[in-house]
Amino acid sequence: MVGAAVWLSLRDFLQGVAHLGASWKLVLGIVFVLLVCFLRGGIIGGLRDLYGYIARKRTPVKARSQQGMSSASQAESGKTAQVVPITSSMLLARRSTEAARAGPILEARGLTKHYGGVIANEGIDFSVARGELRGIIGPNGAGKTTFFRMLTCEVPPTSGTIRFEGRDITGMGITDVCQLGLTKSYQVNQLFNRLTVGENVTIAALAALRGKFRLDALRSLAKIRGLSD
Repeated sequence: MVGAAVWLSLRDFLQGVAHLGASWKLVLGIVFVLLVCFLRGGIIGGLRDLYGYIARKRTPVKARSQQGMSSASQAESGKTAQVVPITSSMLLARRSTEAARAGPILEARGLTKHYGGVIANEGIDFSVARGELRGIIGPNGAGKTTFFRMLTCEVPPTSGTIRFEGRDITGMGITDVCQLGLTKSYQVNQLFNRLTVGENVTIAALAALRGKFRLDALRSLAKIRGLSD
């Protein structure tokens, strides 16, 4: 709602006040590109990040004063304490270990789907361990798509159960399952027909090396480290 209000206000301002004529579309397009590049969380997300930045600026002063008081109290008591921060990588490693011990990360038992008198899938037992790669092959009409749609809870199974990280997700909504970390990605080949195979692969490698948006469109490929490897 905030974005729509800002968009409509800018459009009316550029047309009615600035009198740009048809050029208002160009100006508004540039504004839109800048917002997408630098405010990826939207206007509200930008305000939230600004608030967090201001809060972090104020936090060190309070933290230093509290640390000084804590050090003084420890000196008086003659005791020392060591604080070991818990990082996200430690939590992820702990979660991965616990999930690996618990069993398969994804498991289907007796998965069946009927469309009236048509049997798309019947009695499928399937499991995937963490880090394992599995493939489903079969001719057209074998039920592969229906099976994957059941695994991601797009289609409810007629019978059977689906467990993800030890949790029964049978009958859950697709949004809830996606938030748990289970979804699917379609294979969409979008190649540049006028480029060679190597150049297409280079573009994919650039996306992995450069990461987020950067103002280096005119930079020479020879100066990018790790690209030739």
